[in-house]
Amino acid sequence: MTDRVTDPAAPTVAGWPAPAVTGRTTRRATPGAWSVALGRWQVMRRQLPLIVATALGTPIFYLLGLGHGLGQSVGVIGQGAGGPVPYVDYIAPALLVAACTAVAITEWTWPIVDGYVWQKNFHPIAHTPLAPRQIAHGLILAGGGRMAFVAVVYTAVMAATGHVRNWWAVPLLPVIGVAGGLAFGLLVLAFATALKRENGLLNNVIRLIYLPMTLFSATFYPLAALPAWLHWIGWISPLWHAAETG
Repeated sequence: MTDRVTDPAAPTVAGWPAPAVTGRTTRRATPGAWSVALGRWQVMRRQLPLIVATALGTPIFYLLGLGHGLGQSVGVIGQGAGGPVPYVDYIAPALLVAACTAVAITEWTWPIVDGYVWQKNFHPIAHTPLAPRQIAHGLILAGGGRMAFVAVVYTAVMAATGHVRNWWAVPLLPVIGVAGGLAFGLLVLAFATALKRENGLLNNVIRLIYLPMTLFSATFYPLAALPAWLHWIGWISPLWHAAETG
């Protein structure tokens, strides 16, 4: 049995020790990442009732409250390829992408800081032959899997309630939702990983970035309704680009 030693040349992540190496052939990244992802999914499994309830309740309450409630006052909001676009059909794809970005906030903020600063759950993993990039890839796989679940449930609710105007969009909407969630979430993950002390910074990410991004990314109204000097928020927002594609 080979003694493990610390490789000083190995890449490190803030707060993580260098990974241990055994002298054996380095494992491929994919199996190692899957191991981390499976571990994270086991944690999610304990929260499965809450995750399922949230995945089902979010589209139902938002589509009923905003789409049908507020939509009764707004009515039609512009013209699409198939004719007038009801307000509920306009906001549904954007709400789907917003739900995926909410998963990114849930999975890649405090759990990341908890893993290497507070509870230090990532430190034992870093002392295995897994490299930091494999841990990161595993967390991305786990979070992306949860996004996919939320996006599929959201699309199913939209289709069941008649808010999918083209049926070819049914397989496309989850892909758009996950892509939008990843585009925003990976930036959040990188930021959370770089923190040595949290000091309320993640709350500021939600208050100063996530909420304004949701409000000013044409989620609830077209970007043209905003003053021209605010349009840049939509242009740089992954949420706006994903919602426009949807």
